[in-house]
Amino acid sequence: LFDVPKANKETADAALQALFSLAGNIELEEAKYQALYSEENDEEEDDNVEGWSDERNTLTKEEKAELDKAIQPVRLVLTKVCCAAFAIKNSSTLILPQWFTTLEELELDEQMMPRDVTTRWNSTYDMVDFACEFREALDAITANRSMNL
Repeated sequence: LFDVPKANKETADAALQALFSLAGNIELEEAKYQALYSEENDEEEDDNVEGWSDERNTLTKEEKAELDKAIQPVRLVLTKVCCAAFAIKNSSTLILPQWFTTLEELELDEQMMPRDVTTRWNSTYDMVDFACEFREALDAITANRSMNL
């Protein structure tokens, strides 16, 4: 529901174009991460969704468009937080050291920001909860233009 929509990038409105631009290749990077993670953990996932239904399927085209418009700001925030988490974790020479320095300066516990992982149902919540708790550090590191976040 809150993922970047699968739509034609050429026909998208300005807000959706900005979201596509911001998200970049995050799905490709996520797929690489998932492939690596699944190789490290050979345990099978239980995706039993028996009895679940997607309520969007009951909506009319107009209702879906209205819902998409209403949740656009949430998608944008989640995409920004997800991109920041990915950048912090995967920039071991520039952003990651600055992240730990920022945490130390703000006298916060040194912790890695959790990533949103599609196969982990609670990971989006964990990432957003962490972002709220460490908002001051995230604000500081994203305000530093040399980090390109």
